[in-house]
Amino acid sequence: MNEAKHIFSNISVEGSLFDFINNEVCIGLNITAEGFFESLSEILNELQKDNIDLLKKRDTLQSQINEWHIKNKRIDPESYKAFLKDIGYIVPILRASRLMLMKLILKFLKLLGHNWLFQ
Repeated sequence: MNEAKHIFSNISVEGSLFDFINNEVCIGLNITAEGFFESLSEILNELQKDNIDLLKKRDTLQSQINEWHIKNKRIDPESYKAFLKDIGYIVPILRASRLMLMKLILKFLKLLGHNWLFQ
């Protein structure tokens, strides 16, 4: 087992993971393991602030839900659903969310060497 660590921008990759990506995943693709991890590092960097914000929002929502359950021993499904909508736990899927998801999927496809999509 390879115990060496590889550093790419601001991520550290265990040797065994690097070897797996290099020897199993990248075979036949138009990308190297180094390119994969450099791109992954860029993507993680781009999404870091959003991830931190989402984790804070999750904590806030969980606190509100816990408080609701303490106050409401008997659960009425309709009022519970209304509560979840009121606090923003249940939201409609927005067009912007779909667009962001598509952009992320395209980044991963490009990362995996599916460059024919971008020509």
